[in-house]
Amino acid sequence: SQEVLCFTRIVPLDLHATPHRCREWALAVALGATCTLDFSAAVTVVVAGALGTAKGLEAKKRGCPVTKVAWLEACAAQGKRVDPGMYAW
Repeated sequence: SQEVLCFTRIVPLDLHATPHRCREWALAVALGATCTLDFSAAVTVVVAGALGTAKGLEAKKRGCPVTKVAWLEACAAQGKRVDPGMYAW
């Protein structure tokens, strides 16, 4: 199934207009994910650069996994979707 990743505290503010220039965003797209800066019910995983962001807290309330960037890197290294729970905040 298609992953929809919401990024929080990862894409620098000066890249919000062009998030594809962010390394982590580009990596996720290369792995086949759809990326967004806005949390919604469609999001399957929140990738967070810090603990306790508003998007991360909302995701946890809805039972959506919140991971560290290391999860993306592990997926890339293994060439498959890794359990996000292993990299949870």
